[in-house]
Amino acid sequence: MILALALVLQTTSDSSLATRVRQLADSYLTAYFEQHPDEATLDGVANTRHDKLPDNSPAALARWQQREDDWLTALRRIDPKQRLDYMLELSWTDEPRGRTEISEAAHLLWNQVWYNRHQYFRAIEEQEAAKSGREAVIPGRDAAKRVEEEFGLENLGPWTDVEWGMINGKLSARN
Repeated sequence: MILALALVLQTTSDSSLATRVRQLADSYLTAYFEQHPDEATLDGVANTRHDKLPDNSPAALARWQQREDDWLTALRRIDPKQRLDYMLELSWTDEPRGRTEISEAAHLLWNQVWYNRHQYFRAIEEQEAAKSGREAVIPGRDAAKRVEEEFGLENLGPWTDVEWGMINGKLSARN
């Protein structure tokens, strides 16, 4: 592993700093999940075994410490001026969102989630009513109509489960 790390860092002069840093980070992350397979499972890392526990023996911990020291040494070999330039290149330059923009986005997300749940329960009620021969009782029809008028049907789904997960995640991150 140490030999591979040395080869990564002794790239030709036309190799960019970004590539070198990315290779170093990738080698660390791969090794981290090998050392801590339980973390790989918790983080849902694909293409890795999920049936192992970390080796916390003194010898394994000493090997891991040495690997970390080697990565740190490799990072310190990068010229500090280049590191600063690279960090500035990656730094956030957009202005943070204002409260009004955040509030408007949260309002849309909340209504998207509410509307999706309303449509789901409406469909269930309509199916149950049709089975039993009764008229469907759908609370919230007027509210759903107002949401449709405010946001437009094209902004209310239906979407995939992944997209709904992202919408719910964005909404919960606000709170």
